[in-house]
Amino acid sequence: MQSVIFDLPIKNCPTADNIMISINVAVQLRVLPGIKNVKLFCYNTNPNELSNLLEDSLNERVRVLVRGKTHLDVYSIKGKESSGSITTHLNNIFASKGVEIEDVSITEVDLPPDVASTLEEKTAY
Repeated sequence: MQSVIFDLPIKNCPTADNIMISINVAVQLRVLPGIKNVKLFCYNTNPNELSNLLEDSLNERVRVLVRGKTHLDVYSIKGKESSGSITTHLNNIFASKGVEIEDVSITEVDLPPDVASTLEEKTAY
């Protein structure tokens, strides 16, 4: 009944204007209550498979989300507000494994140093 936090860094994620950024995503998940779900998790899934599937699914959804934003708008995805569709998508995938995704949060968005310094210079004026 305990929740687990899965932290995933995603490197070289392209924006709409082809700037490669890095993102950190934190996922809170748990095994659904009930003996049926515990058996689904224990007998049909192993931790390595769960980790790989979660990593691949998150990579794909976050890259789709970022690809729709320019490097100027990419900070707007930070937090929990923009991750509701990711949570829904992941729950559709993991329900058959007896796992519930409780929360997805984008914790960090990093632009390349040269782009970040250019933006800082513009705001300094």
